[in-house]
Amino acid sequence: MKPLVLAVALIALPALAASAQDVPSSPVAPAPTPPQPIKLGEMKLKDGRTLKDVTIKEVLPEGLRVSHSDGGGRILADQLPDDLRKRFQLDTPETDKAVQAFKDKQAAEVNNVAEQSIKDANARSAQKSANAEKIKPLQTKLATLRSERDKTKADIEKKREENKYGARSIPALERFVVKIEDQIKTLEAEIKSLQ
Repeated sequence: MKPLVLAVALIALPALAASAQDVPSSPVAPAPTPPQPIKLGEMKLKDGRTLKDVTIKEVLPEGLRVSHSDGGGRILADQLPDDLRKRFQLDTPETDKAVQAFKDKQAAEVNNVAEQSIKDANARSAQKSANAEKIKPLQTKLATLRSERDKTKADIEKKREENKYGARSIPALERFVVKIEDQIKTLEAEIKSLQ
């Protein structure tokens, strides 16, 4: 007799477990979303704001999604007038938990954005410091090239004055000046890209 009872219990156990999963965990059903938008006109929120031409679009676990004369968005249940909280069944402890969960999620998102902004700013600062170290030797080289260019131009002018009928070294010096000016332009562009 005992083995038969045990066998029946083992067979019935999965069925009992499945039926327990079908039972809702909360005795309060979520507020129904209106089939069509509900126009309310004016709504005074608990934070003192007054919204005009309010239309309720959707009932959410944490409040209402509305449109109004200045735009639209989500209004949390803790900001709604008491009569609307009751009307849309948003005056329950479950709603209060949903409001808190929504606020916690928003705060976490704000913190994530702030942390990412700080990381980005630190990365930009580190890059700027690294670039400053790269710029110093380039600026030194640029100053040397400019000095060499100016000296070579002065030499060209001096040779022209000494030999009015042309010195054979002048064209070579002029080509040298052009090469120096090309190097100067390249360095200036590189420095500008690092700043």
